[in-house]
Amino acid sequence: MSNDIRARLSGVGATGRISAGNGRGQTHAALTSLAGRVAEQVAHSLELLGGSGDGGSRGRNFIQPGDLYDVRRQSNELARELGADAAQSARLNRALDRFAEACATLIAAQPAAFSVERVRAVVEEQGANGAAENAESACAAIEHASRAVEEARW
Repeated sequence: MSNDIRARLSGVGATGRISAGNGRGQTHAALTSLAGRVAEQVAHSLELLGGSGDGGSRGRNFIQPGDLYDVRRQSNELARELGADAAQSARLNRALDRFAEACATLIAAQPAAFSVERVRAVVEEQGANGAAENAESACAAIEHASRAVEEARW
């Protein structure tokens, strides 16, 4: 493949908790972290990282199949940060599930750097809005990001 996903994987390769201290907010941090996990998992599953990107990750796919991208942990963390109630937490989880599915679909269907760049651009666009965050605005932003990824045209 001439447009290898490795080219810019590190751009969304965040696999841990990301601080919202960059002025972009908790929703942006959650989307960035989740997009990174999706890109890394898809690239690993499609063996697009090669031997150099393996990094001793043998056995890393032993994850509960119902939460391959650790969406539940991400949504719980975001809900806690935003002070969401139980219903809002469930809605955040559904929104992040949809976002993860949209990212995985795009990256797996077109496993190249431009797909990862498209996801990164969508996440950055969401972070540029800089609106005050609460659970409802977070859900709306995540749903908007999901639609943008789903509607990606190249």
